[in-house]
Amino acid sequence: MSEIKTDFQDYIESIQTVSDMEICIYDLTYFTYKVDDLYIDLSFRSHNSPICMLTKLSKKRHQDCIRVEHNRLISASNSGKDFLIDTCHCGLTDIVIPISIGSQLAGGIFLGQVQCRGCKDESYGWGALPSDIPFLPDRLSTIKGGRKEG
Repeated sequence: MSEIKTDFQDYIESIQTVSDMEICIYDLTYFTYKVDDLYIDLSFRSHNSPICMLTKLSKKRHQDCIRVEHNRLISASNSGKDFLIDTCHCGLTDIVIPISIGSQLAGGIFLGQVQCRGCKDESYGWGALPSDIPFLPDRLSTIKGGRKEG
């Protein structure tokens, strides 16, 4: 596998820079390992926002994240739409874009990991965060009306 940064990774980094949101590629079939031109750095293979990283300090919560993310990806794939805007169990919102090869769900793109104000499910929010997270970052990204606040 090539150690050189691919155009695919450059594209992901450009989207992150322009949107100021995190991108995570869920690769269920290892296509980013099998195709040299699609190889990406490990940092793009998991959610890396501050809340996500703090949540993963607990082994159980990390397992819950994996289960929930797979379910969100399957829901996006089954929705019949090109993408799904969904909120995770910690109250962070992503745009979930399924990646299919033929009829097989191969993975997905998660763009976001942001707190969303005015989303349809107001029960989420920082009150939904687990109480065993040791601290919250002073500044977290939020989206309101399509514009990032911070």
